[in-house]
Amino acid sequence: MDSYKIAALIRGGNFPLAYVYPRSMRATRDLLRRRTGLVRHGADLQAHVVNTTSQYNLPPNKVNLKNVSAREQLGRTFDDPLVQRNIDLDMAVLECYHRELS
Repeated sequence: MDSYKIAALIRGGNFPLAYVYPRSMRATRDLLRRRTGLVRHGADLQAHVVNTTSQYNLPPNKVNLKNVSAREQLGRTFDDPLVQRNIDLDMAVLECYHRELS
């Protein structure tokens, strides 16, 4: 049954052809795939900061987390030292990602 379906797809021109990535571009492809994962994780960390702010019923932050001064301002937002440490950890990882991805 599977062979029949594959043959029908090939006959109709609907079967995707495989693409062998050129050897010279494979390292670039892998680096871009890795970068995509890091950017997504950075977005998750930024969302965590926003969600934590709303979780503790604080006014929403109108700061751009790409700016160093904004990240420093965020360091004075939470009263609980454990929550603040959690946010500081997010900011430290985001700083590292920003430095490396630049």
